[in-house]
Amino acid sequence: TVQLIGLLVASTFIVVVGIIDDIRNIKPWLKLIFQVVAAIILILFGYNIEAISNPIGSVIELGIFSYPLTILWVIGIINAINLVDGLDGLASGVSLIISMTIFLIGLYFGKTYVALLSIGLTGSLLGFLRHNFYPAKIFMGDTGSMFIGLVIAALGLVSSQKTAVSFAILTPLIALGYPIIDTAMAIIRRAKAKKNIFVADREHIHHVLLSYGYSHQKTVIVLYVICLFFGVMAFLFATFNRFNTFIMGVLFFVALFTFLFVKFISIIKMQADGQLDPNAEAHEKSTTDKSETVN
Repeated sequence: TVQLIGLLVASTFIVVVGIIDDIRNIKPWLKLIFQVVAAIILILFGYNIEAISNPIGSVIELGIFSYPLTILWVIGIINAINLVDGLDGLASGVSLIISMTIFLIGLYFGKTYVALLSIGLTGSLLGFLRHNFYPAKIFMGDTGSMFIGLVIAALGLVSSQKTAVSFAILTPLIALGYPIIDTAMAIIRRAKAKKNIFVADREHIHHVLLSYGYSHQKTVIVLYVICLFFGVMAFLFATFNRFNTFIMGVLFFVALFTFLFVKFISIIKMQADGQLDPNAEAHEKSTTDKSETVN
């Protein structure tokens, strides 16, 4: 009951922030502060990451580091869901798959609170997706994406508390594989280019698929399949301990393949746009060599 009240308070707060942001466009750094406040509210009502499991099944107790990691988890998931909200039906469909995964795992472990909230979120998203899929008639905006991200983050926190080793925080982390990979790549990409990591760009995975020639619907469906794969892996990780090392290996290669694929398509796109000339370096070297020969 206490945790439910905490989730209601935190979600109400984040919804108000989202409404203001959708109307007046809050500055990114200020929005981040509000997200931290929402995370602190959850912590005050008993939500926190108590331990982290590893592929061989043991547990790392976090102690005092639980609180900053919990804050990072909450704001990370909120922004991960927000960042994949770039195409009609993408964020809602991805969130639906994630919430259904959490429901099945919660049901398997007899976690009634997690199962009820996640199936409620799943049903809401299913009804919303009907009108949000391309061409969308309604949109979630920052209000919806931040609310959904907060609820999913909270469910992940509850799932990791006082439970089996296999259901510690790595399980919801795996279920959120696609949005987390996309977010991590965005942060690395913008930091490498010395750009503000909070400023949107058009180099997310869904943008790359579109530039590769996929239609809007096909791009969304491909990403649904990827998210469903991560959901299945999360369920297997939670329920079959003997295969955890193998599952983590598969996930590593999938993440690596995704990264290399996106980089490859980005290079092709840059060449097509004339931003990157594959022969430029060779031409420059040839010109330099000729100049040296003349001299």
